[in-house]
Amino acid sequence: MRDCGVWNSGAYYYNDKATSAMNSSEYIKYQNYNNMYVVDYVVWQGVTYLAKTNHSNVQPPNSSYWETSSKVTALTVNNLLANNAKLGEFNFSGNTFTSSTGTLSLNSYNGELWCSSAHINGVIHATSGSFTGTVNATSGTFNDITV
Repeated sequence: MRDCGVWNSGAYYYNDKATSAMNSSEYIKYQNYNNMYVVDYVVWQGVTYLAKTNHSNVQPPNSSYWETSSKVTALTVNNLLANNAKLGEFNFSGNTFTSSTGTLSLNSYNGELWCSSAHINGVIHATSGSFTGTVNATSGTFNDITV
């Protein structure tokens, strides 16, 4: 779901694959962008509308192009089953939970975690690793080399 704010007659609205609804610099930051859909939503006269098809210049509430939705400020649930969902600044689609900036992605299917920066306190257990740049250590052993 993509929040487009108040309906604008000059805007183009999407209900389509991310590869059609976004430019490549936007969608490539999402690990599973091939499975993502973008559904634009707008507010018109105090009502939230979801785009049913790709279009422009069709004002809500035309039911051929718009579906009435509700915008809730607070929702409490015990279990939530959702796909292609936006939760705060995170998107959930397929098996992947991704930040809206694309800097953090977690895939529940293969366990991959992608992030642009990590600050970790504690122990990291890994069977292999690859590092580029500088590795700073105050003590420890790397492949039988004592620091």
